[in-house]
Amino acid sequence: MAKVLEVKGIDKKNVRTNNVFEIAGTLGIEASRNALINELNHTLGDHGLEVDNRYIMLVSDLMCSKGYMQQIGRHGIAGSKDSVLARAAFEITVPT
Repeated sequence: MAKVLEVKGIDKKNVRTNNVFEIAGTLGIEASRNALINELNHTLGDHGLEVDNRYIMLVSDLMCSKGYMQQIGRHGIAGSKDSVLARAAFEITVPT
């Protein structure tokens, strides 16, 4: 995205991407948070799900709270919990 913004003649106000990590690296974590909110709203809306925007904002705030993007799963936010039970909720079963 940074290289696209450097191209002469590009309308910088209309450059779009859905890669929230690239947005974070180019425009900062707050822009990435806003893009994440928009992407979650679009994805859930496309599946016919209506979720209050405050919940989506809460999840996005949590994912961006450390100043960088974190996943929700066991290697991200859930994996950093102190409680064994909280971490176990995100573990996967071992195939037999």
